[in-house]
Amino acid sequence: MNDWVEFAKGAGAIPKELYDDAAKPIIQPLGKGLGILARVIPAVLQPLERWVDKKDHEAAQRKIELSLSEKLKNTPKEELVSPRPMIAQPALEGMALTLDEEDLFDLFSNLLAKSMIKQHKDTIHPGFIAVLKEMTPLEARLARWIFEYEKEYDSRSIPCIGIKAAAKNKKDAYYEPLQYYFGEVPYGIFNNNDEIYSASLNNLARLGIIFLPKLEQAHVIADRFPPLENDVPIKELIISIENHQLLSNYSILRNYTIITKFGVIFLRECLVPPK
Repeated sequence: MNDWVEFAKGAGAIPKELYDDAAKPIIQPLGKGLGILARVIPAVLQPLERWVDKKDHEAAQRKIELSLSEKLKNTPKEELVSPRPMIAQPALEGMALTLDEEDLFDLFSNLLAKSMIKQHKDTIHPGFIAVLKEMTPLEARLARWIFEYEKEYDSRSIPCIGIKAAAKNKKDAYYEPLQYYFGEVPYGIFNNNDEIYSASLNNLARLGIIFLPKLEQAHVIADRFPPLENDVPIKELIISIENHQLLSNYSILRNYTIITKFGVIFLRECLVPPK
């Protein structure tokens, strides 16, 4: 019997009636790997029954099955393989927990689908799924922007700026209202909320996707800094500092946020669906 089924049976994840079921799942025609998943998916979704009714539970299973079917529809049957348990189980769990969060659901689905294709199977690391599980939907959208930036400019260096203002009547006291600003689009993902934006950037750095260097006042050669400094959020922030009773001079800090090598591979595997 397939290693994945044996693993799940041994762990008690699949009730006997599921793996002995002779019913033909809607994705069985795509190959034995998907057919096995069709019997395993209900077991992964079983814990959700305490929160959703049977109708929603069945809809969740169909959504997962259809997502995988769509991503693998152009893959020759002879190229399909059963996914490794260490990939399949956490990926399915991730999909089950993000059914209403398309930005994350789609990334889990990409990883699981690729793990079922011979040429991609060995490129999908279990750590990718662990990283996804520690990301918010907004961070997934930001990660997509970072990925698109790297593709467009063929560069792992993203110019960013920050604002630093001196406090009046307090020597060596500073206020840094915004750090690592990439532009209006990524900042707008977070509705221009600098606290959530900052927390998410630091989380992506913690997960090893990006590296956030210290911002410097020194001149950094780049033709893309001036446009950033003229963006509406930056201009509005500068005006608020100039009108603030407790703040005085401000300075614009510059540097480059780096997409790590791990980040490049992680983003590619998560965001690019199987062809």
